[in-house]
Amino acid sequence: APNRLIRRTLFGLGIICAASLLGPIDTASAEAPKKLTLYTASFPGFAGAEEPNPGILVELARIAGEKTGYSIEQKVVPWARAIKLARTEKNALISGFTRLESREHNFAWIVRQLTLKNAFISLDRAVNSYEDARKLSAIGVHRATSYEVELEERGFENIRSFSNPDRIIKFFDGGRIDAWFGSIHEFTKRLEGISPAQRKRIVIGKSVLTEELWL
Repeated sequence: APNRLIRRTLFGLGIICAASLLGPIDTASAEAPKKLTLYTASFPGFAGAEEPNPGILVELARIAGEKTGYSIEQKVVPWARAIKLARTEKNALISGFTRLESREHNFAWIVRQLTLKNAFISLDRAVNSYEDARKLSAIGVHRATSYEVELEERGFENIRSFSNPDRIIKFFDGGRIDAWFGSIHEFTKRLEGISPAQRKRIVIGKSVLTEELWL
């Protein structure tokens, strides 16, 4: 589709810009390309999956890296650690990253990759607003993500954060949290972790936040 092609082109250009920021390639040693590390957590469909299909963001990074003489290695770690490593390590990249005010001056923002819609996902009854969500006993979020930051900045006190999103699914499936707050796309990709009986009860609320992801 045209939009998909545009996103891929922009992402490729972004990686090329990243490569140029890290310095020129030594053509005399083309047989040993420079290495970049792409830190990420597990985001189904995007990054963090096992080879040979690690996710579209990783695959695009590698294609662009090949064209500029760089070898891209994916390292899957908890998201909070991925952020820290991308900030402190040399020759490091992070993708699918939300541009927040608290992050603005700590990273080089290369290119916008895509836009995602975020919502509250619950059982039986739709949670269509932040006001509705405040009434819940517990909301699950992926730790150190923009989702957690968003709720904290709005003064939510019923947040339960998890370093592993699969645990959010388990708690949601077991009724130990009332809702998941995050990307609608990511949640639908993780539905395999929810029992068939519970899937029938899932209600995806109206999108309350649209955010842009960056390299």
